[in-house]
Amino acid sequence: MPGEETRERTGALSLRGLTVAFDGSPEPASHGIDLDLVPGRVLALVGESGSGKSVTALGSLGLLPGSATVTGSALVRTGAGETAEEIELVGAERAVLDDVRGRLVGTIFQEPTTALDPLETIASQIGEAVRAHATGRGARRAVEARVLELLGRVGLGDEEQVARIARSYPHQLSGGQLQRAAVARMLAQHADLLVFDDVSSALDARNCHRRASMSYLRASSAYTIAAPPIRDVRDCCALRAACCSASFLRARYSAARSRQSSLE
Repeated sequence: MPGEETRERTGALSLRGLTVAFDGSPEPASHGIDLDLVPGRVLALVGESGSGKSVTALGSLGLLPGSATVTGSALVRTGAGETAEEIELVGAERAVLDDVRGRLVGTIFQEPTTALDPLETIASQIGEAVRAHATGRGARRAVEARVLELLGRVGLGDEEQVARIARSYPHQLSGGQLQRAAVARMLAQHADLLVFDDVSSALDARNCHRRASMSYLRASSAYTIAAPPIRDVRDCCALRAACCSASFLRARYSAARSRQSSLE
């Protein structure tokens, strides 16, 4: 519709008419998605299995396989004034996508073991990210302190627990600990936008069920988009605690459109 195409974009990440289809499938995985991710806010993509949460989030960043066709618009905005940038991601060249994903956008995938090197300690892997994105060379002690700070920030326990996890290899940690360590490494990169694909699936349940597991999302970055699964009313409680707004998706082509709502 003409009105949809010309609607003003208000977010750091704006999707307009985003549609994802896969070769051999009679129906698109997601269709006509419109949403705006506002600076300093957390947005959740919510829906049943097969409603297109992951393909929408990953498709907007060019992270789907070659069998996927993405149409519509995914516009990233960053900076202000003379340094402001607007980058269209749908149809962008590989070099542009690589630059955006390395400099402006960080991604946390559903399976943390694929994001961490099994032969390196957690401290070594997060420290590498800290050094790569530091303004100066960075003294060893400063890097070590920053690693511990990041691990503590994502809720991995007290100082003693955080120090133990930093010394550990991935196979020595639980799935929830690995997911938090992967988040800590991504935070070290100072990305403007973080994309979480089913971030809560591997996390441990604490306190009010999953609320504490998701609560660190608000402090993760200036801009965040999350795609957690919502299974029952307890997950809705966690969603409300962690996110500012939600975009609700339903499965099947006729209903695979988003409806963005505030949770505040």
